[in-house]
Formats: sequence, C-alpha cells, structure tokens
Amino acid sequence: CFHTTRYKTHFDMVEWKLAVTAAVLTIFSSTTPSCQAHPFLPSNIGSTINTFYKENPFKGAFLTCSIKGCSADMVAQFIASKREHREEEDRRMQELEDHPFHTMVKKASRGGELSSELEGRHKFNIDWSRSLVFILYGGLYQGMAQEFIYNRVLPILGTGTDMKTVARKVAGDMG
Repeated sequence: CFHTTRYKTHFDMVEWKLAVTAAVLTIFSSTTPSCQAHPFLPSNIGSTINTFYKENPFKGAFLTCSIKGCSADMVAQFIASKREHREEEDRRMQELEDHPFHTMVKKASRGGELSSELEGRHKFNIDWSRSLVFILYGGLYQGMAQEFIYNRVLPILGTGTDMKTVARKVAGDMG
C-alpha cells in the first residue's frame, strides 16, 4: 500500500520542496550561496539556483539531465509494467472462461479467494540497472557533453546570427 504524507497547508509542501531543492544545489555547489541571509528561504531560492548554474555549468547540466533521463525512464517503466499487468490479467480471465466448468468457477469466484486473486494490485518494480544507465546517459552525454559542444565548441565557429555563421554552426553540429 502506498502512503503519502499530508501537509497542513499547500505552503508547507512548497516550502519543504524549496528547502530540499536548495539543499541539493548547495551540496553540489563548490561555493557558498551568494545570499548571506538563509539560502533556503523562498525569497533566496531563485538566486541560489541561478548562482549554482552559472558557477557550475557542468554539474548543473549533469544534475538536470540525469534527473530528466531517470524520470522519463521511470514513466516508461511504469507504463510498460502496467501494460504487462493488464495482459496477465486478460490471460488469466481467458483461462477462466476456457475452463470446462466456467459457470461453477464464475460462481465460486464471486467474493471468494479467486476473485481477490484475480483483482490483485499492480506491483511496480523498478529496474535500477536500467535507471542507472539513463542517469549516466542523461547526465554525461545529454548534459555535460552537450554543455561542452553548445557552449564551448560552437561559439568558436562564430557568435553572430548572419547566414555564414549559422551555416558553420549547423555544419559543425551535424558533422
């Protein structure tokens, strides 16, 4: 059974999420936050996040893209698991209907142990090795490598938006 914690107000939940986000960013940051008050206050959170991403572009890219990659994989795993569960239930129901004593089984299953077995809850098991692959792919390639390519290499080809500079950047990006 999945339990959730209830918050007294919506503000308590938002304040908690902001504090956790700021704590994670502070841990990954090699410098102290620019605000001298309290870095976890909602008024300072934007400044703390902005400072983190400016001072630590590769850490920020890794953190952001690995979380996005893992989150997308979790959604995909959940949907696939749900589909497999539904197919298993359909197969079980078909076996019941194909049973020679179909009507007796149907009567016995009403409210009995058989019906509770068939109506079992969907259990979602996370494939952690697969999630680790998406964390690393998201963080290392989509985050850090793309940070390097787009913000270090492509500016060497020019910083303007004229046709010649854009053509060089597109050629560099594709080739």
